[in-house]
Amino acid sequence: MKSNFFPLFIKVFAVVLVLVQFGCGPSPDKIRQPSEEEKQAKVLMQQGDAAANKKDFVTAADRYISASELVSGEDSVQYKIKAVSFMLDAGQDKRAVELLDKIDLEKLTPELTARYKYVRSRLAYESGDLLGALALIDEEGLKVESYDFYDFRSKLYLSEKMYLEAARDLVAAGSYLETAMEVAPNQIRIWDAISRVSESRINFLMPPPPDEFGGWIELAYFVKQNSSNVNALIAEIERWKARYPEHPASLYFVENLIAEYQNRFKIPTKIAVLLPLRGKYSAAASAVRDGILSGYFKDFRAERPEVVFYDTESTLDSMTTIYRQAVSGGADLVLGPLRKNKLADLAAVENLQAPVLGLNYLPEYQEPKANFIQFGLLPEDEAEQAAIYAYEDGYKNAVVLVPNTDWGQRQADAFAEKLEKIGGKVLETNYFDTKANDFSRSIKALLNIDESGQRYRTLVSTFGKKVEYEPRRREDVDFIFLAATPRQARLVRPQFNFHLASRIPIYATSSIYSGSRDEKADQDLNGASFVDMPWVLSAATNNNHIEMSSYWPKRMKRYQRLFALGLDAYELIPDLPAMITNSDTKKSANTGILNIENNRIRRSLDIADFRRGKPQLRWQDAQ
Repeated sequence: MKSNFFPLFIKVFAVVLVLVQFGCGPSPDKIRQPSEEEKQAKVLMQQGDAAANKKDFVTAADRYISASELVSGEDSVQYKIKAVSFMLDAGQDKRAVELLDKIDLEKLTPELTARYKYVRSRLAYESGDLLGALALIDEEGLKVESYDFYDFRSKLYLSEKMYLEAARDLVAAGSYLETAMEVAPNQIRIWDAISRVSESRINFLMPPPPDEFGGWIELAYFVKQNSSNVNALIAEIERWKARYPEHPASLYFVENLIAEYQNRFKIPTKIAVLLPLRGKYSAAASAVRDGILSGYFKDFRAERPEVVFYDTESTLDSMTTIYRQAVSGGADLVLGPLRKNKLADLAAVENLQAPVLGLNYLPEYQEPKANFIQFGLLPEDEAEQAAIYAYEDGYKNAVVLVPNTDWGQRQADAFAEKLEKIGGKVLETNYFDTKANDFSRSIKALLNIDESGQRYRTLVSTFGKKVEYEPRRREDVDFIFLAATPRQARLVRPQFNFHLASRIPIYATSSIYSGSRDEKADQDLNGASFVDMPWVLSAATNNNHIEMSSYWPKRMKRYQRLFALGLDAYELIPDLPAMITNSDTKKSANTGILNIENNRIRRSLDIADFRRGKPQLRWQDAQ
């Protein structure tokens, strides 16, 4: 029997084809053509984009607002948000707020909600509210498909030291870059962020997913694990390259990373020390030199380096010339210089063949070179730690008394910034004359006692007779921050007591303590707390300190903190590679517990309280 299946199939297929062509498919006259308004809106958008390309953001915003008025729904909202973005570029923050407030948030799609939050975050950032800006867009899954969004949010994360989150956003931002000139700087930023993530957190993330960000995590893991063993690090990186052959970093970044670790802070064979051994700063520099030599003579390693000193004040040569002389003489590590202006000169040298451990600090905004580490005794660090200790003790509201000098102002600014960042508040700041013995005027103004006296005088003037009067101080003060010399502090403390503030705690920096026990003179400091380095606070039990004091009694009395700086600078050298790689790597030293962040050595200090004229360490109380 002959089958009729095939002719039947052909007939059915023909019928279906006809239906698809003429019945089910949309006819040309049914495809919606854009309206005249939509066409005009598109032209306005093109004009706006052209104006933005010429940096004429005001015109760009105007064109997009006009376009938003010609359409409705999502298109209108999208154009308004784009207009706000241009307003922010033009500095028209007030105008941007007015437009954003007109947008109905309940009708936004997830994509438009993300864009709305992004421009709101930019607005908060422009007003100085970094935490508010971050809160708006620190949300899992929130994204705007643009380089600018990820770049912006990464900066907010970095400001809050959320390094892993910043690195993840920088990786996302990199997907929008094309040329090597764009990609290379972004990869450096990724590595800078991810290398600051704590070792414990990196370990927790292992093994990572085999994507681009996971590749960065694994690379950071190997570097942190092998930072002090360059050969092992190179071997691990080669294995990493085999696992991630298509990873963007494997093209050229990894080769540069290997080269950097091969040249970065190797254990030196010859150290050049640059110090001002003549002139105004010679006494301080001599204390640093003696500290370095003390570390050198106590170093019994077989590979102990040679140490050569260069006097930065005995010649008119620039720091560049002195540095190059030291390097040509075989130095593979430079310690110093000590003076801040000399350090800045050396930091300006383009190619530093030998790494530098400077004995002072550059301004925070100055980007450090990879092989340029800064180490010193920064008063601002002490002011910040005084704020932290006070806050941890339960005190939030402070008044500040400092000398009317640049040093005093820097202390006050550093203290206030740190206290307010961790949740406290500075209620009042006042200044005193460094040559004065009577601080009553400054103290009364600080505690609002002068206002109490003014109210009394007003009452007398009003009623024409004396009334019962008792001076009062403000009641909202939790503690006092004091920056002063020992002489000034010994005068200030009793005057605070006299002016009704005997029960208000005082927190200070090491400047209030001479460093030498003087129970009779320091009785007036009883009750005051201050931060200082272990070398000073544990002097009586530190055999090294006792020995050095017998050799140089006068110098150790006046410059002992600088001696400790020199000693630590020498003893830190073997630990530098690991400390640079991992900011969690800490070293207990004479000047404090040390770690390295952003190429700056940070010091965590002890706190002590004056009792019976003697500084008493807090940890001794715990024992």
